[in-house]
Formats: sequence, structure tokens, C-alpha cells
Amino acid sequence: MARRCPAPSRRWARFSAAAAALLAASMMISAGPAPGASGPRIYVSNEFGGSLTVIDAAGGRVAGTIPIGPAGTARPRGMALSPDGSTLYIAVTDPWPNRRESPYKFIWVVDAGTGKVRAKYPCGSDPERLAVTPDGRSLYCSNEDNVTATVFDLGTGKVIAAIPVGIEPEGVGVSPDGRWVYVTAETSNTVTVIDTATRRPIKNLLVGERPRVVVFAPNGVRAYASAETAGTLSVIDPARHEVIQTIELGRDSKPVGVAVAPDSGRVYVVGGRCNCLFVIDASRGAVIATVTQKMGRRPWGVAVAPDGRKIYTANGRSDDVSVVDAASLRVVATIPAGRGAHSVVVGH
Repeated sequence: MARRCPAPSRRWARFSAAAAALLAASMMISAGPAPGASGPRIYVSNEFGGSLTVIDAAGGRVAGTIPIGPAGTARPRGMALSPDGSTLYIAVTDPWPNRRESPYKFIWVVDAGTGKVRAKYPCGSDPERLAVTPDGRSLYCSNEDNVTATVFDLGTGKVIAAIPVGIEPEGVGVSPDGRWVYVTAETSNTVTVIDTATRRPIKNLLVGERPRVVVFAPNGVRAYASAETAGTLSVIDPARHEVIQTIELGRDSKPVGVAVAPDSGRVYVVGGRCNCLFVIDASRGAVIATVTQKMGRRPWGVAVAPDGRKIYTANGRSDDVSVVDAASLRVVATIPAGRGAHSVVVGH
């Protein structure tokens, strides 16, 4: 289950006019790079701020903001980029308990170059996280309330399948060859294995309590699933779809976000309660360092730069992004984001 925020004090209908106006405005707002910006951009979803923060990675500064909806009403959370980096997909939902009747149940499609909203795909109740297949043709989204993973044809923007998964699905990861999709489920403590050829579940793996994020290593040899309550990281062999190791991170650490270095040699896991970044040697399956100094509060999401030199964490309590140098394992910068920074992705 995602972090809960207080429900609005009035019913949705009382906000409809303002929300519609803001939505219309957001369709016209560009969040392009600031003058002189170059290189990749970093995108941060601000769950409680109703916006995305766009950061110029080279300059280490905010380049723009993309509004999604009224703060506290529209909740942008999971994000994914198209394989060519041109399009950003965002899962947007509404606060408990009125999200079933809210118009904010969409996958927003944003031009990564201009920041303009291209489309909004209607999705099932409470879309949480998502992943795009390597061929760029399909998008898989977890629907927490529906106990399903929704599959979109990105050529048409239409739903082509709703796949049953575990209870309270959250994390979604796709293998580098596009053959498999893994979906975590917080209540059933499972990872569902989906065959993308048939779009059917073939197996459920038991992992630690309250699994959150699942990712594949770029080389496809391993997958990793964090378990927030258990304080563990499950190491999965995708060739057999079996958990082969459980790495203990500490029950009080509350691990959520997971990212793997481009060479698959290191795994990075953020601990929301310990305000830390765990660095794991993938070959040994062991924690080799823990970054705590100058880290932001309640790191929730994590991403690695394409060249592997920097790690970025989205910090939900300090509303910022910590930039960690992968060589020294030190925080080298802190960049402001919006309220409730949730997920972070890095463009090409």
C-alpha cells in the first residue's frame, strides 16, 4: 500500500471546477530545460504536491515543473520512460477514500522533451507503479484496488489485458528481453510472474513481508524485490523464477526503492526510516556500504544515471533529491523537489 494522505475535507464535486481548470492549464505548460541546460534530465513525481519536478542533471538545478492537479487531490507516483527516452508515463491516482470516483485514475503521457501532456489513458482504480516493455509497445501498471496488472497497447493507448496478481499489487518490473513481468503484492507477500507472450500469470513467489519495488538487473541475470516491513531484499533467479537469497537490511530500515547499476555490479536500495542508501555488491549478495551523511529524509525512490556515476534518491519528507557520487559514495548535492517526492527516473 502506498503512503496515505488525509482525504480532502469536501467531496470531489466541490473541487471539480478548479480541478478542470488546472488540468486544462497543465496541458499547455511546458517544462523544458532551463536556458543553457544540457544532458539528461531527472524527473521526480511529487505525490502530495500534485506535480512533477524536472531537473537538469548536468547543472544540478530545477529546470521546470509539470502540474498534474490540485495538491492533495491528484497523486502522481510511479513513472517509467519509453525505451528511447522520448516519453514519460506517470501513474496518477487520488487520496483515500474518494479515489474510486475521481477523474485522477489515469496514466499520464508526457513528452519528455517539452513537458507537454500528450494523452491520458484511463486506468483501473489506484494505479501505483508501471513499467514499459523494451520494445516500447506495451505498458504494465499495477492497480492496487483491483488486484490486477493492467496492460496497455502504447500504439493505441487502449487496455488489452487485465491480469490477476496478488493482493494490493505495487511494484512492476520487466525483464531486459521483455519476456517476463514481475509484480509485487503487499498483502499476499508475493511476486507474480507474468508471461508477456500469453499475458498470463505462471507463478507466484513468496518474498518478505510487504514487498514494494521489483527490478531486473540490466544483464537479466537477477531480479530484486524490496520488502518494507521485513527489512529485506529478495534476490530472484529469473531463469528459474525462484528466490535464491534474502539480504537482511534491518526491519527498522523500511526499504522501498531499488535500482541497479548499468553494469549490473551494484544494487542500490533506499531505506525510508533509516534515511539511508544501501550499496550491495551483486556478485556477493552483500551490503558493502551504507550512505547516511547528508541524505534527505524518508528516501522513497532511487535511480542511477545512465553512465552509472551518480545515484539519485527522491526524499518524501525533506521534499528533495539527494545526489550521491557512485565512486566516493558521498552525497554531493541536494536539489529541491515538490511535496512528498515519491519516484525518480533519469532520462537519456
